[in-house]
Amino acid sequence: MPEPRFKPCMQDQPMLLPPDIGDLVPEGSMPRVVDMVVRSIDRSTLTALCPGGGAPAHDPQMMLKVVLLAYASGVY
Repeated sequence: MPEPRFKPCMQDQPMLLPPDIGDLVPEGSMPRVVDMVVRSIDRSTLTALCPGGGAPAHDPQMMLKVVLLAYASGVY
């Protein structure tokens, strides 16, 4: 069975021009809480759900962050 491939996700990459994107999100805000929770989940748990093969998929941690933040914001 082929290994799953994911598109690169460089969330912590600094911007070329100030300000740093991390400076725009306040400490303790919902996006930071969701990020902290999802980063604490063992990555192998998420990648085990991906069968692999085909074109690279989006990073499962990033997709989980998007879904959780949307639900927390009332977007279904």
